[in-house]
Amino acid sequence: MAADTRPSSVTADTPAAVARLQISRDFGLHVMRFGQARLDGNTVREMYERAVEITADDDPRLLIDFTGVELINSGTMGMLVTIKKRCLTDGAQCHVVVPDERQIEAFKI
Repeated sequence: MAADTRPSSVTADTPAAVARLQISRDFGLHVMRFGQARLDGNTVREMYERAVEITADDDPRLLIDFTGVELINSGTMGMLVTIKKRCLTDGAQCHVVVPDERQIEAFKI
């Protein structure tokens, strides 16, 4: 339930108070949330790096929450596939929350 204490990642065009990526520990899960409606390449790269760190944890359970993200682009989708494969290889659990019906359609394809 404690929030990640590492410094937040910000871009030049992002207000310093809003991190690109937030990780918290809720109910035994590492929960990854995004501080931006649009994900850039740096955020997608950081998403992978943090997921790799989580899979090395003693209890590697990851929930990636796309609430508030307007568009899940092809780069993000590709990275989700890579993260899922990494989790399967490392014996970790990976779950994804996509509350927007339009984005869910992209996952069906």
